Formats: sequence, structure tokens, C-alpha cells
Amino acid sequence: MKLRYLLYSLILAALVLSIYALLPNTLSQEKTILITRGTSKKEIAEKLAKEQIISLPSLFLILSKILTLDSYIQAGEYNIKPSSSPFDIINMMKHGDVVIRKIAIPEGFTTFQIIELIQNNLILTGEIKTSYKEGDFLPNTYFYTLGDTKQQMLDKMHQALIEALKNLWPYRSDMSLKNYQQVLTLASIVEKETKFADERALVASVFYNRLRLGIRLQADPTTIYAITQGKYTLERPLNNKDLQIISPFNTYTIAGLPPSPIANPGIDSIKAVLNPASTNYLYFVANKEGKHTFSAKLTDHNKHVKNYRQLRK
Repeated sequence: MKLRYLLYSLILAALVLSIYALLPNTLSQEKTILITRGTSKKEIAEKLAKEQIISLPSLFLILSKILTLDSYIQAGEYNIKPSSSPFDIINMMKHGDVVIRKIAIPEGFTTFQIIELIQNNLILTGEIKTSYKEGDFLPNTYFYTLGDTKQQMLDKMHQALIEALKNLWPYRSDMSLKNYQQVLTLASIVEKETKFADERALVASVFYNRLRLGIRLQADPTTIYAITQGKYTLERPLNNKDLQIISPFNTYTIAGLPPSPIANPGIDSIKAVLNPASTNYLYFVANKEGKHTFSAKLTDHNKHVKNYRQLRK
């Protein structure tokens, strides 16, 4: 009789626990729960109960024990959806289905701007211990979770750049640039000269042709960098005095490339520099479509410049 009673009790307990496991919550909208490193199952149950996501935290503890949550609790943010059951929540925590955040690094941002963006991020933690140079990062969209550090994010961006260069370098069509530094330097100028992907290989060809002929690049973005050092936006047009600035970055006064990049170029600009278009262009100027008109002769270029100035007026 006692054995039968015990058996009935076990069956009833299993039935109650099964019903509880699949019992949906009563949330009207998603709720984010933060689980910090070292949080115990009991603390998780109490937290979920306090947020009215579950009832009967003691049953949640029993269920989490049966489902072996002990060894799988991953710190992070969890989005609990309306109607999620205790079973769903435990399964989510076992698999570490934490909230994935993202941060977009615009192409052409300077290293100063990128570090400032990361420093101002309220989710990433820790200090930035490494000193980075201009052109050390690959602009892209990066993903992270709660607990990731600012240093880790910057290291990820730097490593992405190294991997991209390693993968693209063997397939370059132009061999005149000797190392990654020169590629990034020219790519950063191309990046700043045009926002249109289909123009970048043409812009790159102009600069290659000028380098081969010993003509100064005369790229306005390099003059702007000589003034700002990439730390702020120049809120005015360049003037003749600016173009005469003595600086290793001002390609109006120096021959060849600047000593280092003037920004962090995107992957399309890097590809354009490694595989420039085959042209005889030496000049380009903005046109009425917002893109650029390219010329091989100075006389043609001067006409295009005159048209552009009339357009601006």
C-alpha cells in the first residue's frame, strides 16, 4: 500500500512538474533579464519570480536541476518573450542565447573617432590599454555581448584588418605598393575622396598614374588631415593658404604618399587600391550628379572644374 502511494505521489509530482515546465508566462511584452557571472540557480529563480516571469521558484529550481542547468549558466542579457515557459527559459540559458548587440564603424572614420566611439559605449567595459595607429582598424559592423571589453572590441577590429589584408594581398594586380602600410595609406585617401564604391578603382588609378609620373597627388583629404590630425571635422572649405601647409601629410607640398594612413579605409577601398582600374586618368573633379568626372588632360580637367564652379554658384 505504501509503495503504491509512493508511486502515485511520484507520478503526480512528475505530472505537476511537467505542467509547470510548459506553463507560459503572462508578460505582455519582452523583458530583458541580466544574469551576471557567478549567479546561482536560486538567485536566478528569485530574480525571475521578482520580475513576474515565473511563479513557484522552488519548482523552477527542481526543474533546472533535472535539466542540468548547473553546468551551463552563461552570464549575459536574456530577452524573455511573452508566453515563454520555464522550460523555454532554462533551455535558453543552457544554450547561452544571450542578447547580441552590434556596433557599426563607418568607413573613413579616423582612429581617434573609432576609439572615441568605443569609449562612449555604455555596454563594453574595461580600459583601452593598447595604443593604436591611424589605419589600424577595418570599418564594419561588429557584434558583442554583455561582458565584452573595449579592448576586445578594438582587438577584433584590428585582427579583422590583418586577416583581410592577408587574404587580398596575393591577388593584387598592381605590384608598385610594397607593403600593407602603403596600401592602407593610399586606400585611406581613396576612401576620403569618394563615397561611391564603383568610383574607387578609378580614383585609385588616378593616384597610381600620378605616382608613376612623379606628379604630386594633390588630394584635399590629406591637407585636411594635416590640419585636423583626424581629431575633428573641418567645417569650412580649404583655401590656398591651407594647400601650402608644410606637413608630411599634405600631398600638395610633398611628393609621393604620406607616411601613414589618414583614416581607416573600408574593404572596398582596399580592394580598389590592390586592383585599380587601368586608365590614363590624372585628374578628377566633382560633377552635377554628385560623383566625379575623370580626365587624362589638364585642359579637359580645367573645363570640368569651371563647369563645377558654375554649378556651385
